[in-house]
Amino acid sequence: MCELFAANQLQIPILDMDWKSWAAGLIAIDVFANEATPDPYTFDDWQDWASALVGAFNAGTQSNAAI
Repeated sequence: MCELFAANQLQIPILDMDWKSWAAGLIAIDVFANEATPDPYTFDDWQDWASALVGAFNAGTQSNAAI
C-alpha cells in the first residue's frame, strides 16, 4: 500500500508510529477519500479499524457489482 501510493507521502508504519495518524493519511488519499472509509479516531484498536475498512470496501464492491 505504501509503495503504491508513495507519491502521497504515506510512510511505512513502524511499531512506535501512531496508527491513527497513519490511517488518517491513508484515507486522505483521493482513492480512499471518495469511499465510505471509517474514521480511525473512533476506534481504540487498529485491527478493529482495519476490519471496518475492509468491510467498507467490500460493501462498495458488492454494491457496484449489482449495478
